[in-house]
Amino acid sequence: MARLPVAAGTRADQRLRPGPHLRTGLGNAAQDTHGPGRSTVRRHIAPGHPDATFAGYVIWIGIAEESAIGARLWPQDVAFLGDNDNTLLGYPLPGANGSLAPGSRRLGWAWYDSSRNGLLRSGGSVTGSVARHSLMPAGIPNATFRELAAEARELFPSP
Repeated sequence: MARLPVAAGTRADQRLRPGPHLRTGLGNAAQDTHGPGRSTVRRHIAPGHPDATFAGYVIWIGIAEESAIGARLWPQDVAFLGDNDNTLLGYPLPGANGSLAPGSRRLGWAWYDSSRNGLLRSGGSVTGSVARHSLMPAGIPNATFRELAAEARELFPSP
């Protein structure tokens, strides 16, 4: 499984408009290619606010193939599960070939996780209230991936 960077959350009023995103397979994590912190784009758009303010969560993001998850119900729009500490959202996407036919679609997902802020701080991704940079794959212990899988099974229903 390829491991890609994971973004530290930033306050909604300081986010930049979404740009191109990295695509991932089932279970992989990705970040917005702009990333948090002192991006070149942020310096030009908001020179008076070059730093991203940490919002208090890490967001794990991915795309799952419908055929891989065997979902019985498919969301028509964005669907939310969870609570304030762990919120999972899912949203329908066409398949890689653009098809919307059942069995060939994809499900985009994002898990807002406020329980791993220590991981962001110990890796230097967050200092004080500032989101400095993304957490890189080498900074995510293998145990964290195992914990995430176990927690997801406990917190959220199976598709």
